[in-house]
Formats: sequence, structure tokens, C-alpha cells
Amino acid sequence: MLLIATVMVGISLMPMIGADDSDAPPPAFFTSDELVAGAARNSSGNDGGHDSGAPEAGTRASTGPTGHYTPPAATPNRLAPCQTWIDAAALCFRTSIDELGDAPADPAEPAAAAPAEPEARPITMSDIERFTPIVGELVVEPEGWGVVGTPTNFYATAESHTMDGELFDTAIQVRWTPSGYRFDYGDGTVEESETSGSAWRGTEDSWTETATSHTYDSRDDVTASVTVVFTAEVNAGGGWFAVPGTLPVEAPGVSVKVFEVDTVLTNGDCMANPNAAGCG
Repeated sequence: MLLIATVMVGISLMPMIGADDSDAPPPAFFTSDELVAGAARNSSGNDGGHDSGAPEAGTRASTGPTGHYTPPAATPNRLAPCQTWIDAAALCFRTSIDELGDAPADPAEPAAAAPAEPEARPITMSDIERFTPIVGELVVEPEGWGVVGTPTNFYATAESHTMDGELFDTAIQVRWTPSGYRFDYGDGTVEESETSGSAWRGTEDSWTETATSHTYDSRDDVTASVTVVFTAEVNAGGGWFAVPGTLPVEAPGVSVKVFEVDTVLTNGDCMANPNAAGCG
């Protein structure tokens, strides 16, 4: 009797051992090949209901003679780049998205080129105008006054000079060079010149006409000024290059007192003896 009972128990257990264990949990770990194969089956199982004959993801494909899990064959042609389970997860996920049409289907397809960096624009005069050039001053001869009908001399003192600073977080040098002058004599007369003018050379040149002198027609008190037009060059360590355009800078105005003079006979120097005959 005991023998028969043992056989019956064995028979009752046999269907449990050979039963379909598709609901059983998967193995405690997967290899990269298993993860790749599972992803391939998941993606291929949605192509219009086509059954490839492979077991569904999450089930065991077969068992070996010892009852251990034997993974199904992978599809190396599609997901051969998966080398580790991390790569496999990322690549398989990307492949499933690719099949929906949101990205290229071929994982081996090169990634899109990064957008080109914007081209560097040239430095302009507006970029460096805060490096305000030294404009100098306007000099009037004789000192701050003139005589009606007689040339009054004017000249500017601006010179070429270099300034150090920073532009776009880069140390640079800016070289300013005067290239033109606009003289405003204060009586409505404005003249442009390529030269800054020059001082009279001694008493023999006094009251003589120069390239930038001006003759007033009437007695008046005026304010004269000069605007210096600068060109610029920039050096960021690789040599000097010209900046397009010019920068006009106006010098401070100068008061000019214009006298009207009559010729008279005097007894000596009126400056030394203002009360002399003919003086006053």
C-alpha cells in the first residue's frame, strides 16, 4: 500500500513539474544577450500581428536537461552594438522609438551634426568708442583774441596715441590716429582740413595766414571749436588691424575776443605808456 501511495503522489506531481510556467517570474538576472533578445521580441511583436514563433518577452524559451533557463537566440544584426546591459537598455529603447518613426531606424546611423557656431563678426567702431580718444585742445593765436581784417591762427593738438583695455573679455590695444579736422570759428564759418595746423614760428610769422587761420569781418566775442576725426586700429596680440569707419570727437570750445583796430600815431609804446599821446 505504501508503494502504491508513493506512485500516486509521484503521478500527481508530474503535471505540476511539466506544466506551463509562463506566469513564473523571470530569472533573478539577465545577461546582455537576454536583454537584447527580449527587446527585439518586444519591438517585432507589434508589426501588424505577425507571429515570429519566438516566445513572448518574460517567458522561458526552453529548459535544459538540468532545468536551467536557456535564453533564446539574440538578433545581433539589429542590436549588435549593445555590449552591456546599460547600452542594451538605452539602445533597445531607442530602437523601439525609432520604429514609431520619431528617429532614424538604423542605430548605426551617424548622429546629426552639431549646429555650427555663429561666425565671429568683425569689430566695429561702436565696439571701441568707449575707449574715448584723447582729443587735445584748440589753440588760438594771439592768445585768445584776434583783430578784424587780420588772420587769427588756429591749430589742434591731437596726436596719434595708444590705449589699453579689454573687449569681449580679451585684453586689447586701440591705436587712435587723427585723420581730419573740422574747425568751427564761431562766426558761422566751418572749414574741414586734413591738417591740424601749426603755431606761428616767431614774430616774423605773426598775423600771417596759415592753412587753418581765419579772418574775422567784424568785432565780436565768439566761441571757436575743433572736431577731430579719428581712425582706429586694434591689436589683440596677433598684430594690428584697421577698424572700419571713423570716430569724430569734439574738443572743448575756446572763447575768442575779436577787436577792431585803427591806425594812429602815438608817442611811444602804448602798452608801456597807455597815457601817451595817441594811446587810449
